[in-house]
Amino acid sequence: MRAGHLCWRLGRPQPPASLSSGVMCAERLPSRLDDSVLSFLGQEVCARPVYGWGWADGEDGRENTCPVEVPPVLRFIVETFFDWNGERRGGIGRISEGDHPYHNKWVLFYTRVVGTFDFASRIADYNLHIGANQPSLYPTSHDPRMAEAWPLPCFPGCRCIWGYGRIASTHQAIIGFEARRLREHVQTRT
Repeated sequence: MRAGHLCWRLGRPQPPASLSSGVMCAERLPSRLDDSVLSFLGQEVCARPVYGWGWADGEDGRENTCPVEVPPVLRFIVETFFDWNGERRGGIGRISEGDHPYHNKWVLFYTRVVGTFDFASRIADYNLHIGANQPSLYPTSHDPRMAEAWPLPCFPGCRCIWGYGRIASTHQAIIGFEARRLREHVQTRT
């Protein structure tokens, strides 16, 4: 991680209470991961990539991009979480499934929408980035305007693919969340 971005790794203490107290800045709405996700450090979670705005392959600066197929469901080991603009926004892990097309590649993920999320019942929509080399984050000075809202993934020395998806403790948890979301949507339309 770059200087200025707090992260939690295996073997590190829990974040100070002042960072997870629920106190929010009035200038922006929070998009964060609940403290409960810290129990997943070193554990496997499931990501279900979805089409969203499409998936692409390219370089960090979004140069020389081309569309790619949505990857299949994947499982990865969470290695670290990071804060962005004072909120725990995402993390980094490594794909753990031996038969997955992206086995042993790195995943960098961060929340897309406003709210407080976990990997059990309050499942978020995420931006997902997958690459061969261990990622980090560019400093906010790399692209100040974009950094106001989004973490700035850096996959040094390699291309990566990126798109949209959901992450939870299991694939079944994602399926259950999507079914509840669909029922709520149908109910609000009738």
